[in-house]
Amino acid sequence: KNKQFPNSLPEMNVPRESEFSPLWKSRVKNTLDFIEKDLATSDIICLQEYWFEPVYQKLFHERFGSDFEFLTKKRPGEKTDGLAILVRKDSLKHMGSQGIPLSSMGDRVGLLSHLKYGRKAQHSLLLANCHLTFPHNQLDQKLQLNQIKSITYQMELFASQENVPLDTPRIIVGDFNVEDSDQVCDHLRSIGYKSAFRSFHSPQKHVVTHKNHKGEQLMVDHIWICNPQKEDIKNLSIHDNFAERPELSVRDASLFPKGIDDSVWNSNFSISDHRPVQVKLGLSLKESTL
Repeated sequence: KNKQFPNSLPEMNVPRESEFSPLWKSRVKNTLDFIEKDLATSDIICLQEYWFEPVYQKLFHERFGSDFEFLTKKRPGEKTDGLAILVRKDSLKHMGSQGIPLSSMGDRVGLLSHLKYGRKAQHSLLLANCHLTFPHNQLDQKLQLNQIKSITYQMELFASQENVPLDTPRIIVGDFNVEDSDQVCDHLRSIGYKSAFRSFHSPQKHVVTHKNHKGEQLMVDHIWICNPQKEDIKNLSIHDNFAERPELSVRDASLFPKGIDDSVWNSNFSISDHRPVQVKLGLSLKESTL
């Protein structure tokens, strides 16, 4: 995750780091080095506040363009940042993607992707990357809930559009700007999603992925997975007696950099104000009676 371009500063007259080329180029080099060293073995890398400045994008493509396909969605209007999904070319096949509006207030967007995996790229996976509104007040909290509901609703429309099997696993990734006890995450749990990180670690484990502008140390970066169950699948044809059902399982979940305390913000980590979350998922096929 890259949260530094441009910086979000409360004082409108304070210069932004993005206005000083030597500063942001130094930071992006450190960011690229970090991704290459710690994250580049990943099959999927999701970024929020990805900067659409041409030189910035060129540096990313030069470093990772040979190994990853870039899927991006810019926020509308004068906003210069957005979302990016990097998909490893030799592990997954990109079938289609769609940028979606989440709300006009704050110009929030989501990015949906249909990927295929397996030796013959025969199995589908649906992925959403998002960055929800910061909860300054009750209106923003309502916006957040509307935004996540919009993502899950449009995910299902996208699934229909891509004609994927009904039991295709789903993943929603992003900066939710809330902890997992919030109503936003309650909505995801209510429709069958579970936190990949929490399913691997104790729910009571205190984890910090972000120190916000209020000085609050929180876990706001989440990876949610869903394996649709047979009771959730409608309109099965009469010959669907047996099927191999794809299923996601969590094999590991950790924060980067590794080896430092996850329960407090580490000020030595300076390339971003969010610590990246990495989850290793297993994708298996299970025979199930439908």
